[in-house]
Amino acid sequence: MDDWCQVPLEILHWIDTNKWGFGIATSVLGGIVLLAVPALRRQLTNTWRVVRERSLNCISFVRSLTLTTKSSLYRDTGTDPAEVPSRAVWVAGSYGDDSTSDQEKKFAGQVARLLGSELAKANITVVVGESDVLYELCNTYRRVSNLHGGARALMVHGSLRHEDPVGFLGSLLVRPPTVLIVIGGQIGGRTIEEARLARQSNVPVAAFIRSGGAATKVLADFAIQDSESSNAVRDCIGWVRRTAPA
Repeated sequence: MDDWCQVPLEILHWIDTNKWGFGIATSVLGGIVLLAVPALRRQLTNTWRVVRERSLNCISFVRSLTLTTKSSLYRDTGTDPAEVPSRAVWVAGSYGDDSTSDQEKKFAGQVARLLGSELAKANITVVVGESDVLYELCNTYRRVSNLHGGARALMVHGSLRHEDPVGFLGSLLVRPPTVLIVIGGQIGGRTIEEARLARQSNVPVAAFIRSGGAATKVLADFAIQDSESSNAVRDCIGWVRRTAPA
């Protein structure tokens, strides 16, 4: 028992005889820890954010592969756009490009998910172009629609090719929609072109936009700026119901 107590007693004796040095060393070590912990925490947070973002991108890609059933997709490769239901609401948008900030991309994704949910609850058929943010809208729309039933999300492919008369952009020319909703953080050139075509055809345009940048070029009849709340999306749905012809 005495042998077991020998080491702790020696340590206590050393601390007592070197208490100033021990105190300084402890203070320095404590300061290093206090400085290192926030930096380590920030690094871990940033690493987790990157891993989470990449995981969500992978999940979105896998989900997009499931959007290939005939019941949930409208492929216009050679199909007459007139087959799109006349009461459908068209949605355009994108996450932007490499210069688009994370906040703007987050804004676009949040709006897309909320819009998909509320449109499905309202039993409104949706026609969308082909982009990552619109895949998010369709995924949410389909999950909610499975609970409420009735409406469909129709995806028009080929919207990335301006010169191709077939696709979302071409369909806007062939058959103007009843209403066009534009979503995006920093709205890209393609989306601006789609909104401009809609306005030229006297199609009412609603837009969820961020302050500044290319988004300000979109002349919307109903604009919601810097708000991705559920109430803002419901206000947009209300505007669609009031604006769309009976």
